[in-house]
Amino acid sequence: MLKPSEGEQVMKKAAWFLVGIMVLGLGMGDALAKGGRSGGGGFRSSPSRRSTPSSPRKSSGGSKARSKSSSGSKAKAKGARPTSKADHAAKQKKYQASKTKYDASKKKYDTQKKTYDTAKKNGTHYKDKTAAHGAFKSKYGNQYTSKYSSKPAQRPSHVPQTHGGNTVIYNQGYGGYGYMSGGSWMMYNAMADVAMMSMLMNRHHYAYGAAPVAPIRPVAPMAYTWWTPGHVILIIFLCVVALAILAFMGNMIFNRN
Repeated sequence: MLKPSEGEQVMKKAAWFLVGIMVLGLGMGDALAKGGRSGGGGFRSSPSRRSTPSSPRKSSGGSKARSKSSSGSKAKAKGARPTSKADHAAKQKKYQASKTKYDASKKKYDTQKKTYDTAKKNGTHYKDKTAAHGAFKSKYGNQYTSKYSSKPAQRPSHVPQTHGGNTVIYNQGYGGYGYMSGGSWMMYNAMADVAMMSMLMNRHHYAYGAAPVAPIRPVAPMAYTWWTPGHVILIIFLCVVALAILAFMGNMIFNRN
């Protein structure tokens, strides 16, 4: 059984021991914190594998596109935690730029995916561009003509205002819409206009080749916080030490009584 003086000495030693453990723990916490933030040691996040959002690939054939498709996928790695508020602001700005590009690519992808799925359902999906264009021209070539004996009350939607830098106009003498090129009159042909052909084929859900590839969604940067895994370990360590000291003191008081 301990005497009062001996108990006081034990209490003082326990207090100094606890102070020493806290100082050691603080040093460990700072070392782990610096190592985690600098990437040189300690707890380190895996290198970022974030990808810049890619534009959705047009259905143009090839089975490789299917294997690379990552519909609805997200970049898994978030990168290292920002080391300061300025670092976080820079990463957030970069993320917003990537997000803007992603939103535009996603909108284009959704349109192409809807056309592709509908084409598959309706039987208007073809192996390649040549087969798709041939089938479309065969069915809709006469519908999207530029030949009119009299000027339509409203300009046809498949006749653009310009083509190849030339103004497309109606000329009754030539029997329809066309333009002057090199001193000669050229009838406008929607089936030979790549941009117009693509728009019309999308309207009627014609597609070809592999399914469009979904863009990869960028991942927002991690939030900046002052604490690190090192601080968490320090807190747990100090709690364990404090519980051990309290248990020792409780046992000592019990023995004195």
